[in-house]
Amino acid sequence: MTDEQQSSRALDNAGVKVPPPILLIVAILAGYGLQRLWALELTNGSGRHVAAWALIGAGVSILIGCWVQFYRAKTNIQPHKPSSNLIQGGLYRFSRNPIYVAGLFLQLGIALLMNNLWIILLIPVSKFVFDRYIIAREEAYLERAFGAVYLDYKRSVRRWL
Repeated sequence: MTDEQQSSRALDNAGVKVPPPILLIVAILAGYGLQRLWALELTNGSGRHVAAWALIGAGVSILIGCWVQFYRAKTNIQPHKPSSNLIQGGLYRFSRNPIYVAGLFLQLGIALLMNNLWIILLIPVSKFVFDRYIIAREEAYLERAFGAVYLDYKRSVRRWL
């Protein structure tokens, strides 16, 4: 592969270096580690478990819905690979990033299930990292790849909820 081909191929994706699920796993493990050093617990009420499973269920359902949409659109769900189609329907009518919303639901649900306030306190950090280091790159790539179509979509649909 020539240098020009490698350069062109490098531009044909969002340039995300770390797969987003890894960042969530790191946040959860960091919260777990902090919990072992200095426990910050939530309530022991049964409602915590109900809320935890509801959030985990919602997160998994959103992820499955997104995977199905990507599959049907015959485009790549991985941000380090090229996108062949822009998904604007389904869950993407409500949020430009439902996968990251699902990830934060999962992080919150796992925190509640583990009775770990640290993992909850790390949610703003996860959101910040998603915004600055993943979504910003993805959106810049989608603007290059889809131009005015993506810009119109971006104006009409919120980033989060």
